[in-house]
Amino acid sequence: MIKKIKEYKNEIDEILKRDDPNTDWDILSHELLAKIGFFQHERLVHLIVTMTVAILLVISTLFSMFLVEQPTPLALMAMIAMFLILVAPYIVHYYKLENSVQDIYRYYDMVREKAKNVI
Repeated sequence: MIKKIKEYKNEIDEILKRDDPNTDWDILSHELLAKIGFFQHERLVHLIVTMTVAILLVISTLFSMFLVEQPTPLALMAMIAMFLILVAPYIVHYYKLENSVQDIYRYYDMVREKAKNVI
């Protein structure tokens, strides 16, 4: 998804740099709004997945600390390790996704400004 957003940002960059007088900025702004909606949905899904894995990591860690006999069973340690390995890339991906969507918001503002100047 990050690759797709980068490609779309490059496409919008090219349109803004050309500043072609034949460009219909209103249509472009509506397309941007549609894309923003898709990207926001993707961001929400990734947030839910990231938070679920993080909560499972915390719960399993607390469970191993307080509710299980010591030493911690190997299966529980493996589960904690798995959640730890999963949560780091999820957080990095969500961070990149969030920043990319924020960039798309700025592009939308620039396109709306161009649409106002045309009228």
